[in-house]
Amino acid sequence: MGGFGVPIKDAIIAFPIILIVLFVPFLFLQYRRFGSVTFWHTVMTFSFVFYFTTAYLVILPLPTEATLQHLQAIHAQTMNLDPLQVVRTFFNDNPYFHGGGLKAGLLDPSFTQAAFNVLLTVPFGMYLHFYFKRGFFTTLIFTMMLTAFYETTQYTALYHIYWRPYRLFDVDDLILNTMGGVIGW
Repeated sequence: MGGFGVPIKDAIIAFPIILIVLFVPFLFLQYRRFGSVTFWHTVMTFSFVFYFTTAYLVILPLPTEATLQHLQAIHAQTMNLDPLQVVRTFFNDNPYFHGGGLKAGLLDPSFTQAAFNVLLTVPFGMYLHFYFKRGFFTTLIFTMMLTAFYETTQYTALYHIYWRPYRLFDVDDLILNTMGGVIGW
């Protein structure tokens, strides 16, 4: 899980700080809204905050100046607007379809990238359905908005903090993330 474990580790480090900042306002809001603070609401709310912290930290690692210059020098692509390119890449590049074993096929980036893009928003769909009691259409729209936020963040290089995008804006990510939210619902 190498690179995908980094955001989770960073979220574990950042979460206690977020918890401290949000806990007292959460207590007041819960008590004012429901007349009590239940363990279930507390656990669900802060697990949702932890999920969002982990999901947002997928933008890491942040690039160095040398990385940005290298991307510029090789004219690295900043955008993929070709829908379902991930499917073609999967069938063309995955070792499983070219005589490799199942394990090699499952560990290949052509599979793991797509799988993790789907898994990224499955919890979001679950929270919207079970905790926030949202319907299918609302979950679909919110997941599309969340995914658009992630992709816009990538395309604008963290809203122009960096002088060029260091991650690819990918329409396939929009599709896969939205599918993940729908699966979670």
